[in-house]
Amino acid sequence: MEYEREAVALRACNPLLVPGLLQTEAYARAVMETALHGTEEMEKRLALRLERQRAVFDRDDSPLTTFVIGEVALRVGDPKMLREQLEHLLRLSGRPRVIIHVVPATAGLWLGQSGPFVIASFDESPDVAFLEDHLQGRVVTDPRAVAALQRSWEIVRAVALPRDLSRDLILKLVNES
Repeated sequence: MEYEREAVALRACNPLLVPGLLQTEAYARAVMETALHGTEEMEKRLALRLERQRAVFDRDDSPLTTFVIGEVALRVGDPKMLREQLEHLLRLSGRPRVIIHVVPATAGLWLGQSGPFVIASFDESPDVAFLEDHLQGRVVTDPRAVAALQRSWEIVRAVALPRDLSRDLILKLVNES
């Protein structure tokens, strides 16, 4: 969280889920219900996720945030919850400092499918990355590892649809639901 609060730019890739910073409360709850956490732990994690969103998007100097999401993430879930989530993505993508790219299902296999990651950039310190896993994830500060993830990011972005075509796809999915 401290990295997100200080970042001037965040780049996130998630092939199978809407990234946590973009999730509605209902979507986040549905995702968390699939984990093996008890109710109390799930509620703590949900509150933390919503706090993270406010810390990033509600500050005066919000970072430039760029997300790459696999199309499959936009098609899975309870239809009512999913429609709400897709509409939320459309609203967020209308903000000038929020860029959402979708990797279409027709892209086949792509590098980002190996797992979610986030790269945080700062004005006066080196970039830091975060790799998610089934437990809690890990912060990556080794410059070579961060550089490798930055190269991966460039490949992932190249596979994704441009911003406007991504918005069009999300709108199409809303209209289909």
